Amino acid sequence: MYKKKGVLIVTGSCPPMRCGVGDYAYNLASALSGTGTPVYVYTSAEGMGAGYKKKGVEALGRAKGWGLLAVLSAFRGLKKDLVPKNIAWVNIQYPTIGYGYSLGPQLLCILLKLFSGAGVISTLHEFRSARLLRKISLIPFLLFSDKIIFTADEEVAAVREMMPPLYLRVRARYAVIPVGSNVPAGLGAPAGKRAGLVVFFGLFYPGRCLELVAEIFQTVAQENKNAVFGMIGDVHPKHSRYYEQMRAYFETLLPKDRLEWHIGESSENVARILACASAAVLPYPDGASFRRTTLMAAMMSGVPALSTKGPDTPAEFRDGENILFAYDRSEFAKKTLTVLSDPALAGRIAANARELSREFSWDKIAARYVSFIRGQNAG
Repeated sequence: MYKKKGVLIVTGSCPPMRCGVGDYAYNLASALSGTGTPVYVYTSAEGMGAGYKKKGVEALGRAKGWGLLAVLSAFRGLKKDLVPKNIAWVNIQYPTIGYGYSLGPQLLCILLKLFSGAGVISTLHEFRSARLLRKISLIPFLLFSDKIIFTADEEVAAVREMMPPLYLRVRARYAVIPVGSNVPAGLGAPAGKRAGLVVFFGLFYPGRCLELVAEIFQTVAQENKNAVFGMIGDVHPKHSRYYEQMRAYFETLLPKDRLEWHIGESSENVARILACASAAVLPYPDGASFRRTTLMAAMMSGVPALSTKGPDTPAEFRDGENILFAYDRSEFAKKTLTVLSDPALAGRIAANARELSREFSWDKIAARYVSFIRGQNAG
């Protein structure tokens, strides 16, 4: 039977490494194990150790690197484990911070397809926002994978527009399965909501609209003397200098006694801090979408979220009902102040957001993976 066959997840990053896709891979592994599927993970040396086993998830060694020679060696070792471990499918998560710019994962995909006997599934993240060379580098996954998983409809549309011949080849073997939040839902705030706490949540790197967030916070602080501001997240390993610059910028615009920093917290602590917040300011350059796990984390935590609307923002996000959209500093500040002063509005948005986010729970995501692996339509 299917559930007696294992799935091996290959990911360049995995906790305790800091990487959104790495967190996704770990949560997916844990959720899949809950379906009765034996789950194994192969990741970088900085990730889970070779003897790791928890929640039905077992590590199959650690990569010495992701260069071509290292991947050749890794493939030989992994191939020996496929039959004894009864592994039916290998799922490659791409890209991750841990891979760097190596083409090793692409080589591994080809080797697995041609020489392993296992099915190959590639989960492709952020095709639409990738640079041209990165998009081109994904061609081996599209050509050699037995199944492709995209995380949003707009990702599929981007492949169709840029690579029509390849899209025609994959259209019968792909599924769209959304990402889930890396922050556990339902932990709740230990002492309830903190009136006036406005937060930002995310990875600190250029392009994350942090300059805009600082200016929004400054305007809100000037109008509401009780507002307190929380910066929650992690520092991108390649952008520590940018983080320091942004931290200094925030501290020039806001009183230090009204500005809190929560950097590198565990996912459980992030959940508790989020649950305390009265509003979350989360602008994105390309607009809100289901791919934005920070947005989904806020919604799952029952925090009214303010974000930007883009051309690919799903219709399920309804302005004034389960989210608030704004377009510049002034409008963000005005709507944030409204949320802080209107408990009825805040409560309605939070309740509706939580209801929408139920569709993106990890158990539902895992069920769709299993359905897709079995050959059924995963949606």
